[in-house]
Amino acid sequence: MVILDYLMPAMDGEMLGRAIRADERLRGCALILATSDMRSRRTDGVTPVRVLLAEDNPVNQTVAVRMLERLGCRTDVAQDGAEALRLVETNDYDIVFMDVQMPNMDGLEATRRLRASERGRRLHVVAMTANAMQGDRERCIDAGMDDYVPKPVTPDYLARALEALTPART
Repeated sequence: MVILDYLMPAMDGEMLGRAIRADERLRGCALILATSDMRSRRTDGVTPVRVLLAEDNPVNQTVAVRMLERLGCRTDVAQDGAEALRLVETNDYDIVFMDVQMPNMDGLEATRRLRASERGRRLHVVAMTANAMQGDRERCIDAGMDDYVPKPVTPDYLARALEALTPART
C-alpha cells in the first residue's frame, strides 16, 4: 500500500500515482491519495472555487491555471486589469489572483477600482508579483489587496491563499 500526499512540491500525488501505475513492479500496490484539497471547495462540498487569474504572461497563465485546477479550482483568465474588472462584473468569483504589473491597467489600479465599486460582499484579492523589494507588500495591501503571493508562484503559495477563503464560507 502506498499513501500519497496530493500537495507535494515537485510532483503532486496524482502524478506520482500515475508513475507508480506505469511501473510493472509496483502496479499491484494499493494507492491512497491523502489530501487537504477540500479547502479549495465551497462548504457545500460540490462546487469548485471560482478563481479569476489576472495575468498577462501566457506562460505564467498556463502554469498558474494548471496549479489551480489541481487544487480543485475553476479558473478564468484576464489579460490585464481592465479585463479583470469586466469579468468581475459579470461573474461570481470567490478569489482573484492579480498580477501587479500588467499592460493597459496594472493590478494595483484594478484593485483600487474594484474596491471603489464593490457592493455587499468583499471579493478576496491576492497580489501576484515578482517584486520583493521593501514596501512592495505594503503597496499591494494599501491598494486594497488582501494577500500577497510572490513569483514564481508555487502550488503551496496558491493553496495557502485559498485557505483564507475557508473562514468566510463556514
